[in-house]
Amino acid sequence: MTLISKLHEYATAGLDNRFWYEESNRNAAEFCRKHNIPITDFVAVLAILSPRVQVSRSIRLAKQYVLENDTRGIMQQRIRALDIWRATGNVSGVKINSFFDSLMLKGGTVCVDIHMSRLFGFDERLMSTTKHWTKKREQVKRVVRKLAKRWNVTSYQMQAILWCGYLKTDAPRKNGFEAMTF
Repeated sequence: MTLISKLHEYATAGLDNRFWYEESNRNAAEFCRKHNIPITDFVAVLAILSPRVQVSRSIRLAKQYVLENDTRGIMQQRIRALDIWRATGNVSGVKINSFFDSLMLKGGTVCVDIHMSRLFGFDERLMSTTKHWTKKREQVKRVVRKLAKRWNVTSYQMQAILWCGYLKTDAPRKNGFEAMTF
């Protein structure tokens, strides 16, 4: 089966999850209102804690951090990133920035993470090879944006559709496609 055929299979399987980011944003906003936390702060922390961590764990750690300023269970590298964010207000990192932008519903955003690398069939170990990874990431973004136009959805919606479709059909684990709840 060609990659394009596989992507259409994922899109069909994941179409009902196209509002994953909108639902997650709405749930985050509700949590933030309840706790009087700026949504941009909470989403920044969530994005900073997200690399290579399951969504449920990211949520638990983000809540723990913003409500209690507690870093237990957070990797040292992520604690440094949180310290930088607190000092500068900058959310940095390719995956982190795109995940933040998608959660904030910024149009044109495509979050290319380890799951998307698997979905597109390239070895996530190449992510450490900056030049090669940059080229692959840009290729993925172009394909996702083209599919988004074809399916009449936003880029971040198409990324969520593909990701959820992959999780439902081919991923080793079959969960994580529900919107984030807090």
